[in-house]
Amino acid sequence: MKCNEMKDLLEALADGQAKELEKKTALAHVESCTACAKTLRWLSASKTAMRSVPLPDMPADLKSNLLAAARSADAARANAAAAGPWAFFERLWSVRPWQFGLAFAGAAAAVILIARLAANRSDVLPLDAVLAAHNEYERTMPLSSQEQLLSELPEHMAAGGAGR
Repeated sequence: MKCNEMKDLLEALADGQAKELEKKTALAHVESCTACAKTLRWLSASKTAMRSVPLPDMPADLKSNLLAAARSADAARANAAAAGPWAFFERLWSVRPWQFGLAFAGAAAAVILIARLAANRSDVLPLDAVLAAHNEYERTMPLSSQEQLLSELPEHMAAGGAGR
């Protein structure tokens, strides 16, 4: 394995998160490569040093503010759930009733227009009329050269001309 492919494996090995096969591969490479061995020693020492640094204490006011915000968010979710699914629309109506009414009227008009257009489709042709037109077209129009060849193919094959 090349050194540039070893970076992730060396980091996983230094973290202690390498799988057994990855660990064997990385250790085999490190035995033959002094640059990667040096990198692994540096990574391990850095991670050990970082683990030994004590974490700073959380300021008391930050902790209390976070807990209060979490309680407030929980209460808001509980109130919204208790209000039911129409709470959003009630809130929207109370803030901007004219916009809500306009949007509702527009949506209703669109639904009615689409329903009416779908019901009055004049572009739908009955199947028997389409088939009759196709049969008339087929009877009166001359065949193209390719269609002529294809239409004569069964007679040509029956006459024994397929192999010639």
